[in-house]
Amino acid sequence: MPDHPARRPRLFSRRVRTLVLLASIACAMPAGATLVVGSDTLRGTPYTTYREPGHDGWRFSCQSPCPIPLATLQAAADGFLAAKAQLANLAGIDTVPSLAPVDIFFEGNSICPALPGAAGYASTYQPYGSGAGQPVRAYACLFLWDRQQAGEIDYFTPTSAGLASSQTLIVHEYAHSLFFTRHRYSYEDFVRYWSYVISGTVPLPQGACSESLITYMAPMIPALCRQYGAGDADFRYAMQRIDTLYQGGLGYHGPSTSVAQLRESFDLRFGADTRALFLDLGYRPQEVGTTYAPMSTGTSPPLYVYDLTMPDDVFSLTGVGSLPTPVKLEQPGCLPAAPFLDFSLAFDLVHPDHRENAPLPDPAFAGALTVAYSFGGRTPPPGVRPERYRFFRATRALRPGRHRLAGISGLDRPGDRLRRRDDRPGRNLCADAAGRDRAQGIRLMPDSARSVEALETGPEWPPAKGRQGRVEIPGSSIDRPVRP
Repeated sequence: MPDHPARRPRLFSRRVRTLVLLASIACAMPAGATLVVGSDTLRGTPYTTYREPGHDGWRFSCQSPCPIPLATLQAAADGFLAAKAQLANLAGIDTVPSLAPVDIFFEGNSICPALPGAAGYASTYQPYGSGAGQPVRAYACLFLWDRQQAGEIDYFTPTSAGLASSQTLIVHEYAHSLFFTRHRYSYEDFVRYWSYVISGTVPLPQGACSESLITYMAPMIPALCRQYGAGDADFRYAMQRIDTLYQGGLGYHGPSTSVAQLRESFDLRFGADTRALFLDLGYRPQEVGTTYAPMSTGTSPPLYVYDLTMPDDVFSLTGVGSLPTPVKLEQPGCLPAAPFLDFSLAFDLVHPDHRENAPLPDPAFAGALTVAYSFGGRTPPPGVRPERYRFFRATRALRPGRHRLAGISGLDRPGDRLRRRDDRPGRNLCADAAGRDRAQGIRLMPDSARSVEALETGPEWPPAKGRQGRVEIPGSSIDRPVRP
């Protein structure tokens, strides 16, 4: 005799339990709730996810079982939706689609370990493993739930989490992701300014020119405002231009755009040379970059004079070569923390349309270029002889697995010609720099595995001015509590 009747009570019981569970969830939902609750496994750990319908670029994620009341998360989502709309208007761009959805965490968990003194941080990670083809995503760690439970804040609640004044940290950390992948650095200057405009937690009586932006470590914004009249439309123009370069595959750091390309965006916007402003903010000359069209000497065979000089003679590179086309100066991306006078710094002196990772013709400068550089009136450290440091990158593509950077050091006479040697000190520049920087507390990481584990740099010369406005490791940020 069929046993189906005996199974019906069990099936009925399971259905009843399911309906009761759904009813309990519905009862727990705040009025007007729109968050869609789901689940995911991130780095092997179960997480509960919360999405707003129609907003697939971000989600809240919370390690299961999630301790945060749904009413608090809904209020936070409502507040962030309004704040993010304002951010989109200010920046003119959103996170690179390949990094979405951006995971936003409000509690310490397996993805977001608490860091001493950190109010929050943002970075990229591979949530589903590091195998070939696994996606890279952006994420932000806010710790607002932990701080609310500890009595350090009183606004991460159902009644206050959605207020504009509660959006400072979430806007700040999310805004960092706008730079990830499309640019070399993620600037504190921009994300702090935007978060203050949106939340109103830091008064900006003179807008972008406000002195409070210097107090709260966003010096680039008032510098651009005071010297060139920059405002929100100009910052939006610069962001959209570096996005256009990135989307077109024209980022110098392949694919990321460089500091020099951001500076060039402002040059175009204002019809002015903004290099001195970036130098005053503490950026290195080879980061700020410059482009120069050589002048003919009128000799036969033809030779051309190069004179790449930065404002105030902070840096100059002079020489004679046989290449008639313009050249540009930029810093290779594999050495973000190399001291200015270290040979392993190596700079790139290449055609303006070349990318950092693009193979160059051999010889790029027809084998006839002599270069030397000076440091204006600055005094180098004891034992350092700037005249002995002349670096140049102009090599054809090397064998797979080999670095493309090349250089010669120790040229004592101004007339010495630059040449390639098999025993050149800089033939393993990226690897050598990584070893040195690890000793200084810097961790160099590939784009697919960036983290925020170490951001402290070693001493450098010349001393940097105002460098607190920039995150040093590309694709990551750590932020300390700000109490206006």
